[in-house]
Amino acid sequence: AKEKHEKNSVRKSGLEQVIIVYKTHFDIGYSETVQQVLHDYRTSMADLVIEAIEVNSSQPKEKQFVWTLSGWPMKQILWEGQAPKRKEKIEQAIAAGNLAIHAFPFTMHSETSDPEDLVRGLNISSTLARTYGQPLSISAKMTDVPGHSWIIPTLFTHAGIKFYPMGGPVVNKDLGLPPFFWWEGPDGSRLLTLYNNGYGSDRLPPGDWPYKTWLYISMTGDNQGPPDPETVSRDLDIFESKGVRARVGSMDDFAQLILEEDLSALPVVRSDISDVWIHGTMSRPEGAKLAQNIRPSIGGLDQLSTLESIWGIYRPDISKIVADAYEQSLLYSEHTWGLANQHYLQLPYGKAWQELWERGLPPQYKLMEESWSDHTDYVRNVQKLVVNPYRDAVASLADNVEFDENRIVVYNPLPWRRDGEITLDTRLIFGNDFVSLKPVDGGPALAVSHEYPALEDKAPMSRFVVRDIPPMGYRTYVAS
Repeated sequence: AKEKHEKNSVRKSGLEQVIIVYKTHFDIGYSETVQQVLHDYRTSMADLVIEAIEVNSSQPKEKQFVWTLSGWPMKQILWEGQAPKRKEKIEQAIAAGNLAIHAFPFTMHSETSDPEDLVRGLNISSTLARTYGQPLSISAKMTDVPGHSWIIPTLFTHAGIKFYPMGGPVVNKDLGLPPFFWWEGPDGSRLLTLYNNGYGSDRLPPGDWPYKTWLYISMTGDNQGPPDPETVSRDLDIFESKGVRARVGSMDDFAQLILEEDLSALPVVRSDISDVWIHGTMSRPEGAKLAQNIRPSIGGLDQLSTLESIWGIYRPDISKIVADAYEQSLLYSEHTWGLANQHYLQLPYGKAWQELWERGLPPQYKLMEESWSDHTDYVRNVQKLVVNPYRDAVASLADNVEFDENRIVVYNPLPWRRDGEITLDTRLIFGNDFVSLKPVDGGPALAVSHEYPALEDKAPMSRFVVRDIPPMGYRTYVAS
């Protein structure tokens, strides 16, 4: 029955060509721990990809194996610890087009990310493309998340990405999206979007497909790697038996062809597409809280260091620190939030969890906890990267204010003038006998309150409210 349906689909649709794309669904820390997933991609999976490419290397270009993957796992395969012979073969495959790197780093819960994370995430794939002499990809794919923030069509379009095949989890049946549409962002940007309620796409289009070209995305499951090398010839034979011309390629190949056709009748979707699987972000609320608090410090560190260089204050190069912090922040929004727990759906929490652990839980429970920590570690890494350099940058600013007396320098990282409450231990600066502060550049004095905690290990603190701190600027205060 399926064979008959597919043949009828071909006759009705006027289909002339199919682009076959081979891809695997990338999860990090879901099928295995993060470290094990990375190890597999760098070793056994890379070897399977090389084998599939070599088995088909004597075929014409359109019959050779091409594996598509996102930027971040490709970056991990090419890590500095890669075996030289394997790395050489991988680099040759990229340069030859047998490894196609699409524009996005990995699937993510986009609502949990910051805009700067999303923008910088595109640098991963574009840097690889430039390194190996490939054009920047005009396609991007995310799989296993049913919907994404409305920033995506605007972000992708302005980055030169023209085509986005979006795949939700197969359990989701309720979004009601058309299978092919323009996704219009808030600014009017339009992204050509192919939606499939699953990882990839069907071998042939729906019977009413009005276009000459179809994209068959042949997916393997979570981190399963490339298909058997003989899959290419089998797939091509199937299409030949149906009278359909097919070739192996990339999502970019399909995008270039379909964009030449008349797409004026496509429906337009002008809305956010909700992510109903985003509940993972609050499985560790302390991590979510830390992400909200620490992420602004990445940009704050970057801009203060830049300003100080402009002002003639020497600052060391922090570009790698900033780039690494943004990458770790992006990884915190990657769509997997710990090991698969299908076998542990009745997990206890809180005190009940601790009591069970003390009675001797099986090892997989402890492994689950470790996998959750792996994900929270991304945002902890952001904190480790930026906190001390930021403090050093603020201290350098205070050191270079041309004023001889002891002073407090308050810096405002925001792009607008603001007030704010300051809490700090002022004993080492002014002692404890002052009751107000005055701004060096003029203005009314500020009342200061001192708090002396009863506990000996708690330092006395002073509180005061500063006014009119310039945007991305500072004011200096002395005791009065």
